[in-house]
Amino acid sequence: MSGNNGYADLTLADFRKVRERRVEKVNVPDLGGTAYLQSLRGHELEQWEDSRLERRGGNVKLNAENTRASLLVLTLVSADGRPIGFTEDDVKGLGEQDARALNQLFGKACEMNGLTKDDL
Repeated sequence: MSGNNGYADLTLADFRKVRERRVEKVNVPDLGGTAYLQSLRGHELEQWEDSRLERRGGNVKLNAENTRASLLVLTLVSADGRPIGFTEDDVKGLGEQDARALNQLFGKACEMNGLTKDDL
């Protein structure tokens, strides 16, 4: 330990160890129940961020269509952290859910994965 407020210095072995995903419970009154969200792996987050970009010629622009639903399809899981079966085909349908409920879940998914307004 090197005076890191009680934390040990991380080693190469620490970075190579794949840790379990975090799963957090979220009560969603507007949908009448409880949902569970998981943290993403670094490469999954990068793929999601890249999927939000439209490339035409030399131009790149943000595609904000169904941003919330597209992240939630990747992060919504069962209580024990297993996928609940969403596919990319479910993005549009999930986007039809109550906006306040989607915002609540999206905000929590962003928080869990270190996304800020500047990232969006």
